[in-house]
Amino acid sequence: MSVNDFLGRKTASDLNRLRVIASTLFEEGFAFLVSKLNLSWAVTLECRIRCFVKFCRGHWVRQPSAAELPVRLRLALIKLGPTFVKLGQVLSLRPDIVPSDVATELSKLTSQVPPVPYEEAKAVIEAELGQPISQLFKEFEHQSLAAGSLAQVHKAVLPDGTRVAVKIQRPGIKKLIQKDIRILTKLAGQAEKRQPEWRAYRLSGLVDEFADTIARELDFTTEAIHAKRFALMFEGDPTVKVAAVFADYSSSRVLTMELIEGVRLDNDRALAKAGIDKTVLAQNGVKALLKQVFVEGFFHADPHPGNYFALPHGVFAFIDYGMAGRLTLKDRLGLASFFISFLDQDSESAISHLLCLADTKEATDLPSLEHDIDDILHEWYGIKLKKVNLANTFYRIIESGRRHQVYFPSSFAYLGKALLTTEAMGRSLDPEFDIAVQLKPYAQSIIKAELNPAKLKRLISSQSLSLAYFARSLPQLVGTLLERLASGEISVRVNQSELKSLQKSISAEGSKRLATTVLLVVIIAAGISYLIQASIVNLHFSPGIFGLVLLVVMLWWIRRS
Repeated sequence: MSVNDFLGRKTASDLNRLRVIASTLFEEGFAFLVSKLNLSWAVTLECRIRCFVKFCRGHWVRQPSAAELPVRLRLALIKLGPTFVKLGQVLSLRPDIVPSDVATELSKLTSQVPPVPYEEAKAVIEAELGQPISQLFKEFEHQSLAAGSLAQVHKAVLPDGTRVAVKIQRPGIKKLIQKDIRILTKLAGQAEKRQPEWRAYRLSGLVDEFADTIARELDFTTEAIHAKRFALMFEGDPTVKVAAVFADYSSSRVLTMELIEGVRLDNDRALAKAGIDKTVLAQNGVKALLKQVFVEGFFHADPHPGNYFALPHGVFAFIDYGMAGRLTLKDRLGLASFFISFLDQDSESAISHLLCLADTKEATDLPSLEHDIDDILHEWYGIKLKKVNLANTFYRIIESGRRHQVYFPSSFAYLGKALLTTEAMGRSLDPEFDIAVQLKPYAQSIIKAELNPAKLKRLISSQSLSLAYFARSLPQLVGTLLERLASGEISVRVNQSELKSLQKSISAEGSKRLATTVLLVVIIAAGISYLIQASIVNLHFSPGIFGLVLLVVMLWWIRRS
C-alpha cells in the first residue's frame, strides 16, 4: 500500500503523524497490529534501529505476552498523546468492546499533564471573552488548580466576590485531535476491510462515536448545557450540589463555574476531620445516580474519585459535566424490569427484559449467550442482597454480549461504569452499604409511575387527534388506492397455491365478520370525531376517553365474533 492510497489528499502533517502512530505501536510491542493494518511502511527507520538495539540487549520483543499486553497498550496510548489517552479512557468504559483486563488497565489512564504557561492561558481567555483578564476577574491565580490533556483549570474571583473555577482549553489541541480522528477513521475502515473478523467490533462506528464524544468535550458550551440540566434536575434537593455556570464569563473554549471546595470521597482522614457522616453521604450519592438514570434518563458518564466531592452535612457534589449518558424511556423501563427480576432471582425474566433492549441481528449464538447470562445471574442467587455486586454483574453481561456479537446501547457501558464506581464508592464509605435496598424500590416506583392510569389517559388523549385525522382521511386514501389499482399503477400478484392454503385456514364467514367489524368501527369513529369537531354534539368526556372506550368495544366485538 502506498502513502497516497492510505491518506489520499491529506497533508504532509497527517503523514508525519501517521508515522509517529505506527512507530509508537511498533516500539511498544504491537508490531503484529501494525502488520495486520498493513502499516509497516509507516514505521520509521530510526524506530526500527532503536528496537533492534533494544532487542539485542533483551529489552524489546515483537509481541508482549497476554499478561503484559494491557500495560503496554496503556503506555503506548500515553506516548501518543491527548487523543489516544481520551480514546483509552472511553474504551475503559466499554466492556462490550475490550476484554475486562484491558478495560481495567485503561481505567488507570489519567489526563494529568504539565499545564501551559499562564500567558498562553491568559491569551485564550482574552481572545474568547473579548476583555483584558484584569477587567474580567478581581483575582486570577497564575498557578493552575488542575491540568489535563484537553484543558486546565485556574481559581479566580469574579468582580462581585464569587469564587470560581475557570476551565481553559489548551491552545492548538483541537487541530491535533481533528488530525488524529482523520487517521483513526481511515485506520478503522482499513481494519474492517483487511480483517473481516474485526467487523464484529464495528470499528468505524466506534470511531464516529468517539469523534462525537470528544467534539462535545471540546465545545464547552455543551458542558455548560449539561451543567444547567443537572442543576434543574436537583433543584430544591438539599442533598446534591451542582456547580452554577456563569454564562457571561464562558465561551466554547472558556468555561467559568462556581468553585466546589469539598473533600474527595477517597480521603478518609479529611472526611473524618470535616465531621461528615459517610453513611448519609453514600446514600445521597446513590439516590443522585438513580434519579439521573431511571427518572431523567440523563446521567454523569465520567465517574471517578476526582469528580466526586463531599460537602458539609453529607451533601454529595459532582463536577466535570462534559460526558453524559442518555437512556430512552424504553431503556429505563427495561433496565428497571431487569434489575427487579434479578433481585427477585427470576433469571428467565431478567434475561428476557435485557435482550429486548439489545441488537441481536448479528448474534452468533443467542442460546449460548442466554446460558452465559443465566450462569452469571445464578452466581448471586441464595446470597444476601448486600453482598451482591450489581454493577459487576451488569458489566459482565455486557462483556458477554460482545463475545456473541450481541450489542447493547453504548450508554449501557457508561451506565455500567457509573454503577460500578458508585457501588465501590458506597462500600468504601459504609461497610454495610447495600445498593439493592435503594435500587429495587426505586425501579419499582418508575414502572408504577409509567403504568399510572392518569399517565395512560394523557397518552391516549395525545394520540386521539392523530386517530381522528386518520379516520377522516381513510375514505380518500381508500379511493386513491382503488384508482391506482384500476389504472395499473399498483399490481398484485397472487400465488394460487398459497391462496388455496389460506382459504383452508380462514373461513369465508369469519372473513366477512372481521371485515364488517373493522368497517363499522372506522365509520363510527369517523362520524363521532366529525360530530365532536363540528360541535354538533357535546359529549361530556374527552376524545382520549372516547378512543379508549371505542377500542375496548372493538376488541370485545371481535372476540365475540
